[in-house]
Amino acid sequence: KMSHYVNGVLELEGEVALVLSRDLDMEQPSLVDALRALDCCLPAIEIVGCRIANLDTKLVDLVADNAGGGLFVLGSPARKPDGIDLRRMAMTMVKNGETVAQGSGANVAGSPLNALAWLAQKLVQDGMPLMAGDVVMTGTFFAMQPAAAGDQIEVIAEGLGRCAVSFA
Repeated sequence: KMSHYVNGVLELEGEVALVLSRDLDMEQPSLVDALRALDCCLPAIEIVGCRIANLDTKLVDLVADNAGGGLFVLGSPARKPDGIDLRRMAMTMVKNGETVAQGSGANVAGSPLNALAWLAQKLVQDGMPLMAGDVVMTGTFFAMQPAAAGDQIEVIAEGLGRCAVSFA
């Protein structure tokens, strides 16, 4: 059973979602391999999930909890990766009209493409390669941000698009 609350608080992350157009099934994919496997990129908000009561949010806890993967919301537009520098991309989270977090793609393992290549390699080692059509959440551009009923959240990914969600 998964709760979407971490220590009683709903937590959100701003991310880029990558959709694959081909399998990424080589044992040691390069960044070029990762880029070639991409169909499109979308701005996204991850609603962090948790299976551990009283999670301390240390890295070891998040890894043990499957990186806190819960739900995600995809924004628009879906864009081809041509001309998009995911490493330098700036992202801002706005909560109820006020900026609450900012970061760049460099905060995601140096680049979201590095995260994709790393994940692809690990999944091939586990016998479960990434396949065409898979949606990959690459990791957050900034620290998790709390949300509550009534909040309206928007993520703006510079040069990519927007994603928004509200909570009742």
